[in-house]
Amino acid sequence: MAVDPTHHGYRRARSDAQKQQRRSDILQAARAHLCDVGFEGFSMGPLAKASGVVRGTLYLYFPTREEVLLALYLEDMRAWLEELAGITEPGMPTEGFLRAVFTSATRRAVLMEIAPHVTGVLEGNVSPESFAESKHLAAELVDVAGRRTALALGRPVHEGAALATALFVLMIGITQALPTPEIDAARRPDPQPLLGGEEPLEAFVRMGRWMVEGSQGGATPATITGRTPASGRRGR
Repeated sequence: MAVDPTHHGYRRARSDAQKQQRRSDILQAARAHLCDVGFEGFSMGPLAKASGVVRGTLYLYFPTREEVLLALYLEDMRAWLEELAGITEPGMPTEGFLRAVFTSATRRAVLMEIAPHVTGVLEGNVSPESFAESKHLAAELVDVAGRRTALALGRPVHEGAALATALFVLMIGITQALPTPEIDAARRPDPQPLLGGEEPLEAFVRMGRWMVEGSQGGATPATITGRTPASGRRGR
């Protein structure tokens, strides 16, 4: 629903607090707009209308649509990691940790919609200042994720960041084939060729356990899950 620009809360923002509130309001409207139209349909005109500001004012806060989407991504990533801290604990079973990671992340439709486009599309279409700032914030978030991953899985801290990054990349790859109620399933490819009918959560747990435990005792995807390669196919 568009916000009335004449509403007293949408007069010209003058103080830093008012500007911060205006930015927050724009991001809130952007979140709803993204869930309505998806990544490809997201545009600044409808966002300005939904935010209750003229397009020129919107560009003062976010010069491009990519700047808006990148800000949403970092906002959701931070919120997700905060949530994850509350549902994981030190030394928990690997499978329990992986299920918590997957289910909590995939409930965040905005995070899942934007994440595949961050490196290739968003970061290439923002200002150098925004790019540098986003990289700095992303590095902080990777450090947080790494520490929490290492703590939950009982792994050395220096392994945490690489492991957390690998698991996140795996999750994004799998969720490209996952229809969700929040985001139109028509924008997702058919999961069958990628997952062979396997549920995305189970695929993530299976592959994630191999990432976490595979280096311990020479485990393989087959030994972790009890599966054997299909007849006539060579394991890799």
